[in-house]
Amino acid sequence: SNILEHGIEVAKDNIEKSKADLAQAKTVRKNRIEYDILAKVISEQPDRKETLDRLGTLKTELSNLEATKQHLESRLSLRKKQFHVLVTSIHQLQALLDEPDDIDLLSDDVE
Repeated sequence: SNILEHGIEVAKDNIEKSKADLAQAKTVRKNRIEYDILAKVISEQPDRKETLDRLGTLKTELSNLEATKQHLESRLSLRKKQFHVLVTSIHQLQALLDEPDDIDLLSDDVE
């Protein structure tokens, strides 16, 4: 009977140890699955050198676009000024043409 009780105690201890091993194995498996998922996500991302190269290209492109914008804005400003001068000249010419000519007045007086 003592041998049987001792056998039962050993079996219980083995069961408890196996339960602890199983829980640890489940935790390790869960962590490994999470690791694999994260590793897959990370591997899909471009590496640092590629990202920095792309960033440099985009900065250069942005700088070129800003320079082009500045150039076009200055050309537009110049065109606006030229248009204003043209409109002013047209108004002055129109006013000049609308004035009665001194020659016409003199010729009317002679007659």
